[in-house]
Formats: sequence, C-alpha cells, structure tokens
Amino acid sequence: METGTGLRSRAGRLPIGWLFERSSITIDSVVRAFQCPLPLSRHVNSPRCPVDGTSGEEGTVMADGVPLHEPVEEIARRLPYKLACAGGTGSLRYGELADAADRLAARLVAAGVGRDDRVGLFLARGPDLAVGILGVLRAGAAYLPLGIADPPARVAAVIADAAPRCVLVHGPTSARFTGDTMVLDLDASTDEASEAEPVEDSAAAYVVYTSGSTGAPRGVVVEHRNLARHIAWLRAQLPLAPGERLLQMAPVTFDAAMTDFFWPLSAGATVVFLDEGAHLDPRAIVRTLVEQDIVAVRLPPAMLPLLLAEPAFARATSLRYVICGGDRLPSSLARGVREALPGVRLFNRYGPTETAVAVTYHEIDAADVREPGDLPIGFPVDGVDLRVDNGDGIVPLAPGRRGELIVCGASVARGYLGDPDLTARRFVQVDGAGRGYRTGDWVSVDPSGALRFVGRRDEQVQIAGYRVEPGEVRANLLAHQGVVDCVVTATAGVEPALVAYVVPAMPRPSKASLRAFLLDRLPRHMVPGEVVFLSELPTTDRGKPDLAALARRS
Repeated sequence: METGTGLRSRAGRLPIGWLFERSSITIDSVVRAFQCPLPLSRHVNSPRCPVDGTSGEEGTVMADGVPLHEPVEEIARRLPYKLACAGGTGSLRYGELADAADRLAARLVAAGVGRDDRVGLFLARGPDLAVGILGVLRAGAAYLPLGIADPPARVAAVIADAAPRCVLVHGPTSARFTGDTMVLDLDASTDEASEAEPVEDSAAAYVVYTSGSTGAPRGVVVEHRNLARHIAWLRAQLPLAPGERLLQMAPVTFDAAMTDFFWPLSAGATVVFLDEGAHLDPRAIVRTLVEQDIVAVRLPPAMLPLLLAEPAFARATSLRYVICGGDRLPSSLARGVREALPGVRLFNRYGPTETAVAVTYHEIDAADVREPGDLPIGFPVDGVDLRVDNGDGIVPLAPGRRGELIVCGASVARGYLGDPDLTARRFVQVDGAGRGYRTGDWVSVDPSGALRFVGRRDEQVQIAGYRVEPGEVRANLLAHQGVVDCVVTATAGVEPALVAYVVPAMPRPSKASLRAFLLDRLPRHMVPGEVVFLSELPTTDRGKPDLAALARRS
C-alpha cells in the first residue's frame, strides 16, 4: 500500500523555460490559477519536522475523530490573547474569535440549522470569514463558500443547487446579495450562547463547487474527517509556532483556501488577510510578506514570476514555507525562488477538490533546480493510498507503471451533492484500499517511485490551475440567441486556453458580445479567449465533432 507520513524531493525532467519569463505571464493567467487540482508534488521527509502530530510546545494534536473546529477552540481556551486573524475588516484574538463563532452558532441553531445543512458564506476577506466558517461548523452544519466577485447568475445557480438553509452576509456584502434565501447579518448583535450538540467527524464540513460537464456547476461534499488528517499532517511536517503568520491568498470558493485557515488556526498561528482583490497584485503581496513578517504562504505558480520581478521580494526573509499548487511548477521558477530567498522551504502539492485539498507534496531541493523541466507529482501524505488504473485493473504504485490516478484513504470526499449517479461513477471501491476517487489524471511512476503528470483522461481541462468542463461553457454559450451550435476546446501547449467554435445565427453576433454574455454567467477563467465563427462544425465519421479539424482552423 502506497501511503506516507513525510516529504522527500527529486528533480523534474520535462523541458520548460517559458514560464519564468515575465512576458509569458498575464494577469488573466494569475486570475485563473487559484485552485489546486493538477498533479504536482512529492513526499517530504525531513529531520526538521516532528512526526508526532503536534505543532510545537504550545500546539495541539488533531487525532482521527476530531472535527476541524475543535483544535481551534482548544487553542482559544489556552491562548485567548494570541492574535488569530488580521486584515480586511479588522482583527480578532483567539478568545474573541471563539466567542464570536459561538454566538453565531447559537443564532444558526435557533434558526433551525443542524447536521449536514448548508450555510452560505457571502463574506469578504477578513476575520468575519473565519467567524463564519467556525460558527457554521460549531452549529453542526457545512459551510458553502459563495464568490462575492462571481456573476450573480453563477451565485444564484450554486444557491439553487445547494439549497442552503441560510446565507451569511456582513457590512461589505449585505447590499450586494439578492435572492429568496434567508439571510443572517453577522453585524447584528446577539448575546446568545450556543449549546450546540457535539459534531461527529463524519458530518459534512463544507461544499465547494467545481466545473460540471452537464452545463451546471457541481458541489463536492467534504466531511470533517476528510480534511482533518491532512491538517494534522501539515502541523507535524510544516510546524507553525503560536504567533507566526500565514498569508491567506486563495479565494474561499476554492478548496485550496481551507488549509489557509485550519493549518494556522489549529496551531495558534495568525491568518493575515489581503484586501479584497489584492491576491492578484504582486506588489501588494510582496509588501504584505515583508511588512507582516509572513512565515508561510500558498501561491499558484503563475504568480511566482510576478513576485520575482519585484525587487522587494528578496526582503521577505521571514518566509519559511512557500507552497505551490494548482498548475505545473517548472524548475526555473523554483530556482528563482531559492536564489531570491535561500532560507525558504519550497513545496509543490497536488489534490483534486474531491480528495480534500492535497494528497501529495514535493519539497524542492538543489537537485530539482539544476535541471530544466516540471517538478514531479510526488508521494502521498499521511492517510492517503494512491493507485493507478493501467487498463488491466487498479494496481498499487510501482516504478514504470502508468495509468489513471486513483486516490484512496481518509481524504476521499463523500461525493457530489444531489448526484448519486456521478458519485457512483467517480467514487469506486478498490480492493485492498477501500473507497477511492478516479481523478481523471493520467500519471506515470518514475524509477524513484515519484509520480509524474501525463495528461487528462476525460474532456476536463486545466486552465492555469482551474479545472474546467468545456461542456459547461458550451451549455452557457448555447443559451445566447445568436448561437446555433458550438464546441469549446482548449489549445495544446504549456499554457492551454479556451477556444469557442461557433455556428452563428444571422445576423451574426459579435465576438465581443458573446464574451460579454459569458462574463455575466461564468467566472472569468471559464470565458474563452478566442471565438472562431464557422458555417458548420466538422464531424467525424461517427457524427461527433472533429476536434482535430477544429484545432487546425484556430
């Protein structure tokens, strides 16, 4: 069985150098790079990291069976005056955070919220977001992150599918939320104390929506136990001391943000929030890294060239951990980071939303940066069992094997909300490993046993770190009255981009109007950068769209 408790490192082999050139990175690629679904990592086994599940002398242990919020509550009891979170709407110490979350839980319970109910979070970055997450979990419910920058139609579609019991808002967002769902304002005062029932680790913790092939986004239901093991592993392998600071980068609608909360808050460390939208501003990021003495940050690889172009980045000497994920990380970028900050520990990580954030890590060493190429996918973290389906069956990892990556173990999510058929197809029973998730990622195992990403098995594509189903984009494009038929594909190459091939109605709509139509319905990363008009779609001899012929026309 391929499981692990540590991290190791190894050099990549695939030639690539383009990403280190600032001119090849656009702000659009950074916007699209804040999810973490593409295989990229390696096990880390370091003598500098304890392996007893603790985070240091004042830390806390998260064992199996403990819900995500309980270690944070324990920290609040022991270190109430330590700073828990700062930025955005203010700051909160641990005692204040726990009290606010407790009051919110009381309000939610009084409103009828209970186990496995969903509660929407329509909240800006800042301490209120932490209060919302912990309060919902304390009440026994699952939080449903809603993108305050997403088009209203997208938010409405998620709410219609998830059917949350209520939605939390606060001052910066209360006037922007529309809909028939019950709303609770965090700014409303209450003196109620919560007597919520104990929460089991099998309860749902959050629901995150990903791109869906049917034209609608699909919700992934993640239980406390799916993420708790990984958080404990992070605290043991990458310890944070009370008072040390992590910069929270990823939008909360992406599961990559979950470790930004629970890793530091379960260790007594401080979460520092950027201002809304500043996660796309390299100068603001560097300024915060330096001025706030940030110790840990998680970044998409597309952001690294922009940060390296900022002279002040070399002054972020408090950084101890830089974690990358969501796209390929070439060794040229890793070399740039190590040269700018020689004392930093740089990691790659990989994990689909359906397997609770991350299942593999790779710590980058001197050997990695000496050779060109992408870094390997890595080895599993504690509690994760990786297998491959090589066409003859699902088998354990072994050097030379190749196939679809199957993730088994504690991190495997409950499934897709309200879609038992899709859940049954993607979540399968694996002999000797229990329940597993078919990632759709094609991988190979190198001679050292490290995994390497080969490509996608299905039509789902990776756009600068975001998983996109072209079918969802197509379904929304077909809703335009000027579109008769269309196909959406991704270009080949190191930085794929979406292309829409459209058979238009007459009078023909403009390309700009089609893109504007999609921008009102979909997140920015799902809007094709190129639109190609055709009189008809080429087809194969089986009557299916001829994708090869379409590619030759773009």
